Amino acid sequence: MTLRAIVACDMHGGIGFKGGIPWNVPGDKIFFRQQTLHKTMIMGHKTYLSMPQRAFENRMSIVLTKREIISIPPHIFFVHDAATSIQLAKQKDREEVFVIGGSEIFNLFFSQRMIDDLLLSWIPGTYPCDTHFPLHWLETATSKKHLFDGEGFTVYRYTFRGKNENYTH
Repeated sequence: MTLRAIVACDMHGGIGFKGGIPWNVPGDKIFFRQQTLHKTMIMGHKTYLSMPQRAFENRMSIVLTKREIISIPPHIFFVHDAATSIQLAKQKDREEVFVIGGSEIFNLFFSQRMIDDLLLSWIPGTYPCDTHFPLHWLETATSKKHLFDGEGFTVYRYTFRGKNENYTH
């Protein structure tokens, strides 16, 4: 199983503002959709609440939360820790799993060295943001590869080695 993070951020690591995305870059939204369609997404509760319901169609979604959830929509699973999210994805025979945020979730998975690689869309400029991607984790990447330039964004793949052996997948 490949555990991949995917995120778009401005040049200072900004990823969100007041529960939304502070820029409108249609090409990056299409890229996100193409990458995650028919795959599994792992996210935090705030990210789950910020996304429109159509974002969950044709995807398995795993939400990390400390809250107890009563009503559970189909194909959406609520868990309390990162290890359980990985076990669930493995039980469902998922080959490619995307960690999609937010900031706390990225920090959790990177700090436990669980991420294989990161698809990062750089959005030129800076925007008002109250949520940031932890850019310091990029320093731990073993390689960086330019994938392509889109209209209003540039995508790089960062690869990480030396993952935590407890979470080999």
